Amino acid sequence: MNYPSVKTLERAFPGKGETLRKLLTDNDAVNAHPAAIALVKRCYNRPTMSHMRMTALDAELETYGVEFVRGNGTRNTQSFEYCNTEETYATTIIRMQSGQYRVGNWGDIVERGNYE
Repeated sequence: MNYPSVKTLERAFPGKGETLRKLLTDNDAVNAHPAAIALVKRCYNRPTMSHMRMTALDAELETYGVEFVRGNGTRNTQSFEYCNTEETYATTIIRMQSGQYRVGNWGDIVERGNYE
C-alpha cells in the first residue's frame, strides 16, 4: 500500500500528521478510534477496514463525512472516496479504488478522468 508520509500529512494538516499516519498504517489504531467504534456499533455487519479507516480519518480531520465517486473501472478513471471538506478543491485525504491513499483534492481528479 502507498500512504502519504508524515511530512506530507503535516504540511497539509498542521498538527495532525502523526495521528493521521498512524490511522493510515495501523489497524489497531483504527479499531480503537471512537469514530470507528461508533460505526461498528451502528452497523448490522462489521464494516470493512477501509470504511472504518476513512471514518476515523474523517473524525480526525473534522470534515463532513466520507463521499464516494464512481469511476468507469479503468486505471485512469478509478472509483475513489474522500473526506468531504465541502469544498471541491480543498485538500483532503482520498482513497483510490486501488487502495492507495493520497493527499489532494477530488476536483482535480474528476477533471482529469472520465467521470460522469
